[in-house]
Amino acid sequence: MQYIFVDESRINPTNRYQLFGSIWFPRELQEKIRSQFWQLWDKSFETRKSELKWTKVSKSKLSVYKKFVDLFYSFPKTDFRYVVLDRHAIDYKKFHDSNEELGFYKFLYFFLSRNIQKDRQYKEIEDVYQIFMDHRREDEVGKLSDLKDFINLYFGHRSDSSVVRNIESVPDSHDSPEIQLIDILLGATGYCWEGFETSPVKLDLIHHICKVFGVGSLNKPTQYLTYKFNIWEFKLIKNV
Repeated sequence: MQYIFVDESRINPTNRYQLFGSIWFPRELQEKIRSQFWQLWDKSFETRKSELKWTKVSKSKLSVYKKFVDLFYSFPKTDFRYVVLDRHAIDYKKFHDSNEELGFYKFLYFFLSRNIQKDRQYKEIEDVYQIFMDHRREDEVGKLSDLKDFINLYFGHRSDSSVVRNIESVPDSHDSPEIQLIDILLGATGYCWEGFETSPVKLDLIHHICKVFGVGSLNKPTQYLTYKFNIWEFKLIKNV
């Protein structure tokens, strides 16, 4: 089985770009990932009451955050995949019944289904997928089920568990090393796409991420078949 953990950028009206970030890895790696994450955590922090977050990157924590980036890079068969959307080009009224939440799930559907398709075509992965979303509201449970069904239908399957077995909510990111890492890398990617340069410490961490993952920049899409760190710019027809 393959695991996918997904988070999205917190939309600020002043920000131009919306991003989805995700980590993809075989289920058998999870125990190792979590064990080594908490080992590093306990060496770096006094308690587990906090969590890694892009908004908490500071000079005093910079070296620690770099160590967590290095740790996750070290795991084989682990991909970090992101999609970037220009909010100025999204026409919710015309294409999404003036419903931003509907648009959110449509974009998420495209992101997940096309990346699973890429796995099946180029990595020849035939496993089923289990998808975990960062905390969702109770009224979104049915929408996650619908999302699963639509992804399965994309692959021509009507069985509930043919490609995606289930999509469920992660109740608390404090307990999820995967969601915490996504938050760091998603925040760094969004920071670059927005063109922010106000924090030398965050720019230092961004430089470290680029160096570790071998990408020239976080504000440009990578090649289609780039693995380990992939950025997809979802291009839409802009409103005129």
